[in-house]
Amino acid sequence: MEENPVWFGGMLNRVKKLVEDGIIKSLPLRIFNMRGTQENGIDAFRYMQRAQHIGKVIIRIPTPFKYMELDTDTYADSSNGSHEMNIPSNEHGVYIITGGLGGIGRVMIKWMLEEGVRNIAVLSRCASNESLKELVEISEYMKSDSIKIECIKCDVSNKVNVENAFKEISNRFGELTPIHGIFHAAGLLMDGAIASQTIEMMESVYAPKVYGAWNLHECCESLGLNETLRYFVMFSSVASLLGNFGQTNYSAANSCLDSLIGSQ
Repeated sequence: MEENPVWFGGMLNRVKKLVEDGIIKSLPLRIFNMRGTQENGIDAFRYMQRAQHIGKVIIRIPTPFKYMELDTDTYADSSNGSHEMNIPSNEHGVYIITGGLGGIGRVMIKWMLEEGVRNIAVLSRCASNESLKELVEISEYMKSDSIKIECIKCDVSNKVNVENAFKEISNRFGELTPIHGIFHAAGLLMDGAIASQTIEMMESVYAPKVYGAWNLHECCESLGLNETLRYFVMFSSVASLLGNFGQTNYSAANSCLDSLIGSQ
């Protein structure tokens, strides 16, 4: 490729043309459902062990969200979010993502939509519903009337803000719609050598990640949300165990999350 880029580019164009004309086809796929009733993940390994297959052997991992597991064998995948299932509206609970529409938040939203989640509340200090229009990766999903994503202004490090956010979620999604999941991804970096760390730098990193997690934890208990809550996921880091140069505050904050989860 480096020695003759013109030739290499021409070859890619010829391959592309053969694919478009249907002369070259993709390798066949044999898909097994991990928890399938007819065939499962063990059958996939037995099938591959015979070494008689051509192509790829795929094991489909079932969704973690309960209402999509009602019929994982026949549920049709779709990239535009137009598929529907006959499920009571209150079964589609609300899933909360803290940390706004940053890198992790965007990935989480897209993943949830692909897995069948229909109600998502994004807690952010600055994001708004207008910001959702910038997420081109979920633009097709946003066309569906069955999908509702709401950005709610909230500083999770402030407990009063968190309490008000839960009230706002109830107003926007309906009082009968339970909160099924909380994914705490809020965080902030303020790197510096240990000698240069100040209490302000520590507080800045602790505020969204540690204080935010604790406020969510306390609100779940005081508001009785644990009765319907299925998932409480906090995004920590291996830095809490291994450390990272210039990130003592970040490592310590993640260690707090690890301890909070351990206590639960």
